[in-house]
Amino acid sequence: MIEEEQVLEELIRMADERLRALRDYRKREEAIAAFLKESRPKEARELAQFFVEYGLLLRKWGTGKPPSDYKLAKTVWNGYEDFAPFLREVVTQVSRFDAEFLYPAAGTPGLPKAVRSRLLTFCAKLERGGMLRARKEGEDRLKVELLKRDIKFINGGWGERVTLYLVDRTLRKFTARQSHDYRLFWNVRLSEPGSEQIKMELDVVARVEDHFYIFETKTGEDLDVPKWVERSELFGMKQGHSTFFTCTPRDEIRPKYFKPYRLLPFSELEAMFTNCLEHDFPPPPPTVLHATLSESPEGAPPPTA
Repeated sequence: MIEEEQVLEELIRMADERLRALRDYRKREEAIAAFLKESRPKEARELAQFFVEYGLLLRKWGTGKPPSDYKLAKTVWNGYEDFAPFLREVVTQVSRFDAEFLYPAAGTPGLPKAVRSRLLTFCAKLERGGMLRARKEGEDRLKVELLKRDIKFINGGWGERVTLYLVDRTLRKFTARQSHDYRLFWNVRLSEPGSEQIKMELDVVARVEDHFYIFETKTGEDLDVPKWVERSELFGMKQGHSTFFTCTPRDEIRPKYFKPYRLLPFSELEAMFTNCLEHDFPPPPPTVLHATLSESPEGAPPPTA
């Protein structure tokens, strides 16, 4: 009798769980249906539909006119060898809550005169943005003062903008050779159905025709491997439909490419993205022109006029 009651209780529990799952599924589908009926700009409709396939709802995004700090990212890339180590040190100091720091640190090799001059020019741009101030210190160092800590660019956001710049540049070069419709999005924020709370933020998403390329940037020392793996697997589910990249300014990281995982330093981003585009959009075969001869009896020359 006791065993029968236990079996009955287990069956009731399983039925309740199934009923809850069905209710949750129905609520989710209703939330998605309501979401798709909402009006949104034309350029975001395909993006919204794409993320719905993964059970995510598009809440916020940037597109069109580049963000205000885009030009700074271009400056960083053009002087990458000098500026990237400096910005990585800024991120470290921000996390330590130090208001001022010496760059390079005492006891380490100083800056060549030309490098210090370039850094001072770059820091002047950051000062105009209210981020930090730099002054000469001694013969070969800088004294850096952080003006604000909550500005995303100096908290690692510079890496996200460099990713955006490199993706944009790659697409411009590729579409100059082959004509393809594309659009760039950044700061893409997503929620689960039935919730307004942001579950996921993606740094850069590029739509090329019906393909989507998603870029995540890790500027700090921690690459957050579990998140990288989770998102690679999520967006790698549909073969040939989307591709996920994790990018880092750490040049010592060796590129890793085994589907659906792609981890690479900035120095490899353009080449790997170009290879991916060429695979997804191979050029059309060259047109071969054949001369047409008048039909003649076998072995006889064509008739003359």
